[in-house]
Amino acid sequence: MQTKITRATLKDVKLISELGAKTFDQAFRGTCTDKDLEGVLQEYYNEEQVAKELNDPQDYFFVLYHNEVAAGYTRINLGRETEKHFKDKKSAELKRIYFLEDFHGKGLANQLLEYCFEFFKEKNYEQVYLSVWEQNKRAQAFYIKHGFVDTRIENPFPLGETPQMDYWFLKQL
Repeated sequence: MQTKITRATLKDVKLISELGAKTFDQAFRGTCTDKDLEGVLQEYYNEEQVAKELNDPQDYFFVLYHNEVAAGYTRINLGRETEKHFKDKKSAELKRIYFLEDFHGKGLANQLLEYCFEFFKEKNYEQVYLSVWEQNKRAQAFYIKHGFVDTRIENPFPLGETPQMDYWFLKQL
């Protein structure tokens, strides 16, 4: 089984748009109204929005391919202002890390996350943070296993009109 990780470019707009929408849908369908979910998908995963993000030199999308199939991806935006709670050190946010359901439990997310840690270290970041939905116990356990700490700092993350609460997780590099 072959695995590779590559940085997405503008030629990958359709891939990122479709992979992002599908993985987000799989992660959040049923946690909010269908209308709210569709609104989020249309706003953040349309090709025009994705192209804008891919054109930003500080916005990094990395895709993990497993047997030449795009299984999951991550997004790191280094141009975004550091969250106020983490300004004490050089910090970066891991904005997204999503995998298609067919690839859950295969250890692929471990590989992509380790790749991200190396990326942050090469750029001399001291810590990384991410936002995790309070009801996503599987994701929380995954991040804790990889050295993140649940800060219990709330990060409201409504999906449309549906209120949801995330918590900031932090890892020292």
